[in-house]
Amino acid sequence: AREQEDEVRPAKQARTGTSHGIGMMWGPPEDGPVPVPQPGESVTAALTYQGDEVPRGLTATGLVGTRRDGSGRDGEYFGCEFVRRDVEVTNGRGMEFSLDKDGFTLVDDKRDHIDYFDEDRILKEYYPACCAIVRQVTGAKEVFAFDHNLRSKRLSDAKEKVRGGSAVQGPAFVVHNDYTSTSAPRRVRDLAKTPKVNDTLRKV
Repeated sequence: AREQEDEVRPAKQARTGTSHGIGMMWGPPEDGPVPVPQPGESVTAALTYQGDEVPRGLTATGLVGTRRDGSGRDGEYFGCEFVRRDVEVTNGRGMEFSLDKDGFTLVDDKRDHIDYFDEDRILKEYYPACCAIVRQVTGAKEVFAFDHNLRSKRLSDAKEKVRGGSAVQGPAFVVHNDYTSTSAPRRVRDLAKTPKVNDTLRKV
């Protein structure tokens, strides 16, 4: 999807914003839910970003983030200021994107779904399938999948866990990037060590 900033609204001014500890969830517009756009069409959607006063950069500062417990469940965010931004979101299906130019691409892939609440099937069936797609698209000789989150608001609220795995996570309400130029190399180095209690690779 492509995003174009349209309007910024602080969370304290939102008429229907509700705190969930991991960001803000905005209610639908007065005229009802936004319809799903067809390929190439766009809709305006309310997304949650960090406010202008929040420290940001390519390297980790330790001033903004969240911490997970041993079960893999997210804790409260710290150092954050959540603001609403209404952005134009385009359904990119049928459009041409390339890794070199756009940083991502869309690939058709039709397969039978597995039981995503079964950790063993995720690791033994879904991981290899994802690696095969990445190898096909990039031409890489080796591809390693090492981590995942299963997200469901209902099951997260019920404190459910994946069978044989970690806690089910709630939806990611905040637009974010998982890695910085500090944390990405550190993650690679950590993967070379003996897996810890919360590491997926301890079961592979």
